[in-house]
Amino acid sequence: MAIGSFMGWIVVLFGASRLFVGSWDFIGSTYGTIIFLTDLTPNVGVFWYFFIELFDQFRSFFMVVFQFHAFIFTLPVCIKFR
Repeated sequence: MAIGSFMGWIVVLFGASRLFVGSWDFIGSTYGTIIFLTDLTPNVGVFWYFFIELFDQFRSFFMVVFQFHAFIFTLPVCIKFR
C-alpha cells in the first residue's frame, strides 16, 4: 500500500513537471547531475572537494560508494526503530 502510494505520487509529480517544463529534459538536468556528478565547479559541498582531489581511476568506485551511502543505513535504522 505504501509503496503503491509512493509510486503514484512520483508519477503525478513527474507528470506535473513534464507539463510545466514541456519536455523530459529536467530529469537529466536535476537527477542526472546528482547521480553522475557531471558539474564539478567549485562550491561549498563535500562532493566537489572530494572528487576534485581523487585520481581519475578511482572516481567510478567512489561515485558508487557516495551514492549508495544513504541506502546502506536504511535497513539498520528501520530494524532499530521499527
